[in-house]
Amino acid sequence: MSGLTPSQTIGPFFIEGLKWAIEAPERPLAPGTVRIVGRLTDVNGNGAGDALLEIWQPAAQLGEAIPGFQRAATDDDGRFSFRVPAPGANQVTADVTILTRGLQRHVFTRVHIGPEGDPARAVVPTNVPSERRTTLIAKRSGSDPYTFEWNVRLRGTDETVFFDL
Repeated sequence: MSGLTPSQTIGPFFIEGLKWAIEAPERPLAPGTVRIVGRLTDVNGNGAGDALLEIWQPAAQLGEAIPGFQRAATDDDGRFSFRVPAPGANQVTADVTILTRGLQRHVFTRVHIGPEGDPARAVVPTNVPSERRTTLIAKRSGSDPYTFEWNVRLRGTDETVFFDL
């Protein structure tokens, strides 16, 4: 074979291959934890199904309640859910790697919950332009004090901030 060949964009199929390693979204919350729910969307606002989010929280101190590493799958509409420590006097931050069909390489981002759950008090890296910082901040979801919403947009208007690592 000679010449260049196109990159693969149809797979892999993360959910099928990693069923054994994915957090159950219906798992009950342990004391001292909250749930982050959201939706992963493409440039047109369509949900990205069969995507995988890897959540890294090496400083999590809740043992089995919050492992330092979790995997969360998206459903057919791009919805996902994972757990983090409840925000107290300090901010909660988790590093997130996103893998999905159509991406040539995975992307890296972060989610922040401000102290006491206040989005206005969330501290985001200063190298992120001020008009884009809200894409990294989870906000309370309705009246439920244990659920925060954080949506991820892969491209387009309100694209989530991604970091080069």
